[in-house]
Amino acid sequence: MSEMLKDLKNTLINMASDCDIIFITGHKEPDLDCVASAIGLYCIATFLGKEAYIVIDESDMNLESGVKKIKDECKNKYPIINAEEMKKLRTSDSGLILTDVGAKSLINFSDEIDSFKHILIIDHHCQNSDAIPAEYKFIEPKASSACELITQVLLFLKVKLNSRVADYLLAGIYLDTKRFVKNTSSKTLDVARRLMSRGASSDRANELLLAKFEEDRKINDLVFNGTVFETYLNSPHQVSFTLNRENPTKIFSRVQLAKAADKMLKYDVSAAFTMGYTKEGEITLCARSKKDDIDVSKIMQQFGGGGNRQNAGGRIIGQDILEIDRKLHLAVSNCIETFGGDSSFVERTPIQYEKK
Repeated sequence: MSEMLKDLKNTLINMASDCDIIFITGHKEPDLDCVASAIGLYCIATFLGKEAYIVIDESDMNLESGVKKIKDECKNKYPIINAEEMKKLRTSDSGLILTDVGAKSLINFSDEIDSFKHILIIDHHCQNSDAIPAEYKFIEPKASSACELITQVLLFLKVKLNSRVADYLLAGIYLDTKRFVKNTSSKTLDVARRLMSRGASSDRANELLLAKFEEDRKINDLVFNGTVFETYLNSPHQVSFTLNRENPTKIFSRVQLAKAADKMLKYDVSAAFTMGYTKEGEITLCARSKKDDIDVSKIMQQFGGGGNRQNAGGRIIGQDILEIDRKLHLAVSNCIETFGGDSSFVERTPIQYEKK
C-alpha cells in the first residue's frame, strides 16, 4: 500500500476515535462513484466502531437511475439521511468525510462545513480556488475513481464486504473508467479483480449503469444537434464543443452534461467539452480528454473549475452561455501548441470574468 493510503487509513482510524459521529457525503447530483464510495466509507466507519450516516441531500427525482436503485436497495440497510436530519444529529464532536468532491460549490450544505470538528476530503480530482478548507485531504488524480481509493482501504483493513457492496464499488469504477476504456491503471484492474474475488458481479454492476430512455434521448439530442468540431493548424487534434444552440437557456442536470461529454469520446476527437445551464444563471462545463492528449484540467481552471487530466469541469455564475462558448474555443486554441503538431501546452494568462 502506498504511503498516501497508509496515511488515509490512519486518518480514518484517528477520526473514528476522536469523533462521536461521522457523516459521509459527496457532490451534488451524486453519481455511482460518489454513492458507492460513501457506502464503502460507511462500512469502514462502522468497522472501526463508529456511529455513521450517509448524507444524500437530493430528491429522488433528481437522482440518476443507478443511484436511485442503490438508495432504494440500501434504505433498510444503511442510515441514509438528508441535510436537515444531519443538522439534528450533529454535535460539536462530529466529523465529516467528503468523497469524490473537493469544491465548495459542489456541496449541498456548504454553509455547514465549519461546524464539524474534523473534515476529511477523499478525491481523485485536482483542487482549485474553490477548494473546501479541510484539516485532512487525500487527493490522488492518478486514481480512476473514489471507489478505487476506498476499496484499497477496505481491503487493507480487511473489512468484510457483502457481495452487493462489492457490486456498487465495481460499478463506480466502471463508471469513471467507462468500463476500463480510460483512467485505467494496473492498480485499477487489480482492485476490480479483488472486488470480484469478494463476490462482485460484472453483470450486476453493469445493470446499475443502464440508462433511462428519456434521459438518453435528451443527451443524444444535445450531442447530435448541438455539437461543433474544431481542428487546429499543424495539429493532430480535433475538439468537440457541445451546447444547446437552438435553446441555450435550457436546463440540464450536471450528470446529463457529463454523459454528453463522455459520449463524444466515442468519436474522433482528442477532447470534448459540453456546457449548459444547470439552473438559472449558473453554467456548468464538463470536459473530457483521451489519454496523452489534452489536459482539460488546465483549461477548466480558467473557468472556475478543475479536475484531472482526463476529467474536469467548471462553473460560472451570471454570464451569457454563448459568450462562454466563444471564450472556451479561444482557451482551447490558446492551450494547444499548433506549431509542432503535438499536444504541448502554451502558458497563457487565465481568462478573467467580470460579473454582470
